[in-house]
Amino acid sequence: MRSIRPNSPSSETSVRVGFVIFFLFAMESFRKVHNYLTNLRKSKAISTIQPLPIRQLLFLGLITLLGMGGLGLVLLPYTSEVTWQILFEKSSNNLYSSLAVGGGIGLGASLISLYISRSFPTSDLERKLRQRLPLHAMSSLTIVFLSLCAGIGEELLFRGPLLFGLFEYISLPAGILLNAIFFVGLHGYLNPRQDLPWALRLWLVAFSSVLGLVTISLSITCAMTAHTIYDLVLLHAMRRDSLSA
Repeated sequence: MRSIRPNSPSSETSVRVGFVIFFLFAMESFRKVHNYLTNLRKSKAISTIQPLPIRQLLFLGLITLLGMGGLGLVLLPYTSEVTWQILFEKSSNNLYSSLAVGGGIGLGASLISLYISRSFPTSDLERKLRQRLPLHAMSSLTIVFLSLCAGIGEELLFRGPLLFGLFEYISLPAGILLNAIFFVGLHGYLNPRQDLPWALRLWLVAFSSVLGLVTISLSITCAMTAHTIYDLVLLHAMRRDSLSA
């Protein structure tokens, strides 16, 4: 990968310090999300969980897009020798193939996730998360907006600074795998206390690894597209199940 900064001791030090700061921030975020999911699991009655208002849900989506995405844009220069200019030029040069491959990966991954989740009893966590989403009130436009926010915002952060920051210290395969494990764990799917099927846990790690792989081999736009389509299909399926129940 092309270097854009002089290979000086001060430059290397700033990269290491920036990555450490980011890693500490990410671990703190993971702790907060883990505590939230733990408290959610400990709630006494599922029926008492109230859906989030649409406005609040849209606001959270916007925070994901601007907050996580913005953080990714800011942190990359401090965690890696790779710049956003390099990544965006690569996306521009492979735009159509990135959209096509990303769309296919996202669609295929979402169908596999739906098959696995429906082949096992519905987990307690999944039921509670479904009740937290105002599925009956979510329009197709809302689903598209939320999917775009997650697909763009999360990928800018996780397949940006964290992924390329890891490559400064460990090999490419190990970095992709560690990045995927952290990403899935942050969403609460690797918590051993959750009654999720392990087939789904392993599949999500595999899918997240693919997102890292296509970021390296094709472009970050491919990962964004796959993530967006994945969320889009799953949210539409959840809303359809809710309306038909």
